[in-house]
Amino acid sequence: MLCSQTHVEKIATHKEHESVYAILRYDGFQGELSAPEGSITVKEVVRSRDVAEAEVTRLNAINGEKDVRYWWQYTRLFPQGQSAVSQVEPRAGN
Repeated sequence: MLCSQTHVEKIATHKEHESVYAILRYDGFQGELSAPEGSITVKEVVRSRDVAEAEVTRLNAINGEKDVRYWWQYTRLFPQGQSAVSQVEPRAGN
């Protein structure tokens, strides 16, 4: 677990948002010379920590021989047009 439950609960009371869990992938085969942004991918975002943990376990098991690693990270999803510190107008078409 990357975040303590107490930390998650404190964040959840800060501002209106939905608690979500990002499943991330690190591609070690990209090499040390590649930019970190090119080595890390958000595979998906789920609403349940249990689902995130199970998916990470599954993916690491089937990709054990490859130079990749999966983990989950708690994050927040704010209503459209909002972020943790600001409110912006959505662009036309969004």
